[in-house]
Amino acid sequence: MRLDRCAKSVRTRKGLWLISFLCFVAYAWLATSIGPVLPHISAEYLLSPATAGFIAGLYSLGGLLSLAGGYISDRFNRALAGSLFLALFSASSILVAASGNEWMIGAFLLLMGTFAGFLEAAVNALISEVYAERRGFSMVLFHISWNVGSTLGPPFAAFSIAMLGGWRLAYFIPALFLLLLSAALSIVGKKIEGGAVVTRRKVRTSTNLHYVPIVVSTIMIFYVAVEMGLSNWLPSILESMGSGEIEAGLVNGLFWCFMGIGRILWAPAIERLGYGKTVLTSSSLSLISILAASLQLPAIFKMGLWTLTGFCLAPIFPATIAWITSLKPDSAGLLSGLAYSNGAFGAFVSTWSAGLVASYFGISTSQYVFPVFVLLMIVDVVLALRLERATSKQKRH
Repeated sequence: MRLDRCAKSVRTRKGLWLISFLCFVAYAWLATSIGPVLPHISAEYLLSPATAGFIAGLYSLGGLLSLAGGYISDRFNRALAGSLFLALFSASSILVAASGNEWMIGAFLLLMGTFAGFLEAAVNALISEVYAERRGFSMVLFHISWNVGSTLGPPFAAFSIAMLGGWRLAYFIPALFLLLLSAALSIVGKKIEGGAVVTRRKVRTSTNLHYVPIVVSTIMIFYVAVEMGLSNWLPSILESMGSGEIEAGLVNGLFWCFMGIGRILWAPAIERLGYGKTVLTSSSLSLISILAASLQLPAIFKMGLWTLTGFCLAPIFPATIAWITSLKPDSAGLLSGLAYSNGAFGAFVSTWSAGLVASYFGISTSQYVFPVFVLLMIVDVVLALRLERATSKQKRH
């Protein structure tokens, strides 16, 4: 009987992981569609680059509320919470497609970003808990789902615009698929006690978080600023240099595709290097790559270097989530929400600031915003490692 229960638990964990993976594929598909879509929203409503950047950045700003999603997921079934947040995210995407003016688009992008943050907090904490014995390895492999979806999203959006007659289908078609996945996650979630296939003590989550997790969470400000800011503006930058629409969307997709390849190759090393050293190594390589991409080079070389930047950035997000949730597993949802909230703030700042730079100095100049955020991330990682090391010494003494 005990072996039967064990086998059932293993099957449930695998089923949960697979459905969560597919959910994140479709979620990332929608979340990264804004890059090819943004120039067309700007043209349709005659927006300046600064206004377009602000509207696109509202999606990221919604993620500031993801702490609430993490708080909810720590107290209820995390899979069921994730299913609900996924359905609300999908509904918000359909509303974006049905919007009649630029401010309605911005409002519903804000709503999408809010539920995206809730979803990230719930599902990241769920995967971290279910596979706690190899948290870093599992988290990196799981987040390949984001890269699969984001490899599909920009090219599909570009195809929708060029071949299907408009940008709105890029938000409508994947949303329908996402509703089906939400239902599947709900079905699996009903089999799970306490939000995971492992028993979790109900604990009162402290609002006075330890300062090390807080510092680790701030890494996400600078990482997501680079990741999403570059993704949002890369098609516009490439088109300003004479690239075609579909070509620009393809490069945007390749940026995410090579990040997924990087996650596969980085995954075995993450447990050996440790979370902090992995993030430091990856961010240092990213700085070299993105600085090279910012040089005055032919467009084809810049495209290759931006694609390589995706590879270099690959393990930072999942390794940081694994790092922060390992520091305080009881509050994994809240800490995941805190990290995502910080990332949302960084994405909003970078998307808007790149738009401001584009307004005053030209769209191609906005590419110089992103190396600054990578450099700040490296400084933050070094500080977090030193604080963690100092805290460990205090515990030993």
